[in-house]
Amino acid sequence: YSSGLTAYTAKQANADGFLMMSGGAASTSVFTQNDMSFGLFPPAGVYTESALEGIAKAAAGIDAGTSTWPYAKRCGTGSGDCKSSIKVGFIQAAASFTRSQCDGGPGNARANGLTVATNEDGSDLVLEIPKSPTLAETVAALEQLKDAGVNVITTCTYYSTGMKLAAGLHNMTWAPYALTVSATIGTQNYADAVRGAGGFIYEYVLGYSIWHGSGSRIGEYTGLTSAEFVDRFSARFDGAKPSYHGAAQFGVGTALCKAIELAGTTSAAAVAAQLRTLKLAEFYTDISFDTNGQLAATMLVLQFASNYSKDATAEASIVYPDASKTTDIQFPMPDWPLRICWDTCNKVTGHCDESGKCVCNDSYQGANCEERVIRVTDTTTTTIILAVFGALFGVLLMVGLWRLIKFMKAAVEGKRKHEAARRQRVKAAVKSAVTMQSACYLVKFDTFLEMKRLRNHEYAREKGYLKTIDNYDDLVELVSNEPVVFFSHQWLSWDDPDPDQLQYNEMVASCHALCKMKGFDINDLYIFLDYLSIPQANMNMRLAAINTLGVFSSLAQYFVVVAPDSVHKDTGKP
Repeated sequence: YSSGLTAYTAKQANADGFLMMSGGAASTSVFTQNDMSFGLFPPAGVYTESALEGIAKAAAGIDAGTSTWPYAKRCGTGSGDCKSSIKVGFIQAAASFTRSQCDGGPGNARANGLTVATNEDGSDLVLEIPKSPTLAETVAALEQLKDAGVNVITTCTYYSTGMKLAAGLHNMTWAPYALTVSATIGTQNYADAVRGAGGFIYEYVLGYSIWHGSGSRIGEYTGLTSAEFVDRFSARFDGAKPSYHGAAQFGVGTALCKAIELAGTTSAAAVAAQLRTLKLAEFYTDISFDTNGQLAATMLVLQFASNYSKDATAEASIVYPDASKTTDIQFPMPDWPLRICWDTCNKVTGHCDESGKCVCNDSYQGANCEERVIRVTDTTTTTIILAVFGALFGVLLMVGLWRLIKFMKAAVEGKRKHEAARRQRVKAAVKSAVTMQSACYLVKFDTFLEMKRLRNHEYAREKGYLKTIDNYDDLVELVSNEPVVFFSHQWLSWDDPDPDQLQYNEMVASCHALCKMKGFDINDLYIFLDYLSIPQANMNMRLAAINTLGVFSSLAQYFVVVAPDSVHKDTGKP
């Protein structure tokens, strides 16, 4: 999809006498070429409209004293001047779609009573960076906006641009009132980034989208809700969740089918005539078309709110317009010291104060309140008592002194032997972590898929499925260049660890998820699995491999425990 590609499709379709419907173009110039082209995205120029309107309304609420957001006081001086203090600046990615978005941005800001930053010549401050910029390029543009007094950054982006802008603000430790982006927040990749390491830097960013899976609308024609569409999509496409791009393509089919039914024919001209007057309430949005053939609908504003990065299942919330929102907008974003504290401070043993300092509860200390305080009792009183009454017990002490000395010598010798034994155990443990008593046997994930179930070592060996690594250095080299996952699992019967393929299916799903998350090809991922990787028939070989498990597990980059709810076939116990 793209406006650039669709522009040529529209030309050719019209030349061939066809009606064209697009679920992937927003530039108005695509649709003004003829009157037989229709698009399920709004015009690019309105993309920023809802976000700026939502920001202006949130600022007005702060000025009126009706905002319940704890960090509202960051906007303005606290004297009813939040909205008037806002200065909007723009950054666009270098592409026709994003330029079209930002063309309408300054007008959308002024229409909502917001001040737009300008250049020295009086023109609107709109900066351009590459579609996939470096961090340095991004920070340079952000620095220019900061120097111009901008505190609301409105951007026209693709996913790669939007991600870099959020990272740039973190790099600068600059927290403007708001950052808005396009084609970013509603994607599954963004949700994964929020939930991942360091995901807190992506919270509070506002995104514009025509659709989101949390919407509550029910389709007039399809009878579907957004949640049902997401479920069907995920079931068909290996668990993937659709962004608005996927929903827009479905919207194309919905509108086209409805128009064909209304026309009673597949004549392009007749169907186009029905599309021009179509009004269809769908889970995607209210579908109708403007005079250019583009979707005439309001964009949603999405946001991952405070501490959503701590929730492994978090999804974006709709925060504007009010009629569609699932939660309130969080504006302005908190400053970085507080956000960093929320990410690092132990919430059980401490809390963050307003300045962003992690304040520890009693009995805990350290920068993140994770160190337990050990309190030592004052023994001064005991010492004085012993000094006063010591003479009374002198004779008794002399009688027992030789026994005490004998005991102390025995204790010292015992401690020496204990320490020597402990050191020997540590040396043995270190040695066991780098000594392979057995070769390491691995299988590729694509081969594992062909097996259809868990197979034992001897079966895999006879089939030629196993990769054998005989020494430690070679194993280190392999795991340095190829991903390896170590699976730990249960035995669900005496003779077969997985008689119903319950654990096998979980392992396959885990590998697929790992490949998707890390970008691995299924041909590159190796698996270590005891039933498969440890000889079963020869007891001595089995014991040697078991004694080397510490080496295998310590070197594998990924360790997955497979323990689904299950019942042992022979014992009948969970």
